[in-house]
Amino acid sequence: MLKICVPLALLAVASLAWPVDQSVRAFDTYRLPNQTVPTHYDLYLDTNLHLADLDYSGNVKIRIQVLESTSQIVLHSKRSEIVRLELRNSNQLAISLKSFEMDADKDFLIVNTKETLPAGSTYVLDIDFTNSLDRTDAAGFYRSSYVNAEGVTKFLGVTQFESTDARSAFPCFDEPGIKTTYSVQIACGLDYNARSNAPALGIQLFTSRQEAHYVPNDSTNANLPVGVPGFRLHQRTASRVPASSDCRLDVCSTNCQPSADVLRRRFGTIPAGAGIYFDQRCHGKNWGLVTYRESTILLDPESQGESQQLQVVGIVGHEYTHQFFGNLLAPQWWSYLWLNEGFARLYQYYVSEFSHPELKMRDRFASVRESALNLDASATVRPMTYYVETPGEISRLFDNIAYANNPA
Repeated sequence: MLKICVPLALLAVASLAWPVDQSVRAFDTYRLPNQTVPTHYDLYLDTNLHLADLDYSGNVKIRIQVLESTSQIVLHSKRSEIVRLELRNSNQLAISLKSFEMDADKDFLIVNTKETLPAGSTYVLDIDFTNSLDRTDAAGFYRSSYVNAEGVTKFLGVTQFESTDARSAFPCFDEPGIKTTYSVQIACGLDYNARSNAPALGIQLFTSRQEAHYVPNDSTNANLPVGVPGFRLHQRTASRVPASSDCRLDVCSTNCQPSADVLRRRFGTIPAGAGIYFDQRCHGKNWGLVTYRESTILLDPESQGESQQLQVVGIVGHEYTHQFFGNLLAPQWWSYLWLNEGFARLYQYYVSEFSHPELKMRDRFASVRESALNLDASATVRPMTYYVETPGEISRLFDNIAYANNPA
């Protein structure tokens, strides 16, 4: 159920000006404690990208279950400025807080309560925050742009959350093994389209703005736990390339449905909202919403040959496979990244054999296997399963070991 943000004046305010609680224990790991877990998110984002304003505000209500008695809730937050934070119990009564503070090194938002939260109890952590799309690393929730046929620069906002960048878009429990359901509301200009991981529940129109409401897409599996959402704001509903362009989408589109059908037969389910949307800069694998960089999805038959077609077909198969390996099935921790990327690399060749048999993709997998075996023969190669903790260490795991050294 979607929850509309309540005016700030009606709620008790917790201030970052509170003194730091010196009794709070120091954290010796980058992994979250296990005392509390989220069971649902209600996320609201208010953007003004249509005015070329890169700042945005938001609210997230996180339903939390206490697994072990504790007086501390720890989650992730990076780049967001916390405007208001309140904790309420199952009777909607406010819980008194000692303080909340940031551990900038570990990206922890630490909420300290005056009373012990007993095991088995549930609470709602209600946070107002501000942030910005003005980042150049193509990560988190960021701004991209393109120049249309009339020479006008158009802006869009997109997400890329893997591996540790969901926390930079809004406060959340940003670990691969912590999954739950969520609802999303996105406010934007009337000339923009908002997309999230599920069909829109409804759109409210105002004088110069609109709010799009999305709910968990569980039409194939009731109450299916999924990861934190991805979302996108753009000024066209598909590719920005005009229909008269020489660039074609048919290579992509003819691969999407067969890939989904093959994976559904293979694994028994696929998110019903899965679709393709186009972005100037990156491609990502959000549950039910797959976005692509234009250079990896548009094919010009006059200037680009078989190699480009192989890339387009392979990437579509890879990203659709992530609806299973990476979303439905995800590692508890990044040490097992090959469970995401290795199987996606394997199945991109498998599903593409059905959509484009003329490319003989399964035969082409031999070169991937040979490359993996050559790499594995090195005396200094790292193990497939390799423990890491910091965001930098996690990022360095996205190498050929994770992608190519698949045990299958």
